[in-house]
Amino acid sequence: MLSPDLPRRLAAEFLGTATLVCTVIGSGIMADTLSADDAVSLVGNTLATGAMLFVLISLLGPISGAH
Repeated sequence: MLSPDLPRRLAAEFLGTATLVCTVIGSGIMADTLSADDAVSLVGNTLATGAMLFVLISLLGPISGAH
């Protein structure tokens, strides 16, 4: 039997995963167009991904319980 809380947890996990995937792809594209230097692109991508991961864990961690 599914608990009533399971759909809410699954929705939070889906939302977090989709947001993180969009962030990684978007920051990769933006960092690549920002500079021709690969090191600068990597730092930009890493900072954006790390910041979004922190936000997602802070917001969705208590809901999904996966933190």
